[in-house]
Amino acid sequence: MSDKTYNHAFTMSFSVSGSKHDDWYIALQEEPQLIWGAIQDRLLHGMDDVLESCEGFDTYLEDEESLEIGVAVKDSYVFGEFNPSVSTKNYSGKGGHETWGTQQ
Repeated sequence: MSDKTYNHAFTMSFSVSGSKHDDWYIALQEEPQLIWGAIQDRLLHGMDDVLESCEGFDTYLEDEESLEIGVAVKDSYVFGEFNPSVSTKNYSGKGGHETWGTQQ
């Protein structure tokens, strides 16, 4: 086995019920306690359930020098380059119009 190490980025899916808003972005801003509660509920279901809810969206080889000081560095990372899902950084509002991977 190689001494190389890799950094993997994941998202974890969960659902939030009981929201008073029809737009998830507003719910995220106005009802953080519901969001946090849903994350905690997902985690309480155990490792198998959490792992099933995860999806990877980026991997890169960690630089050995940066690992010595405890910081992982990717030389050519562009935010959203491999991100297939909507985030608060690329959400443009209610109605499903998203701009995936186009951030600068």
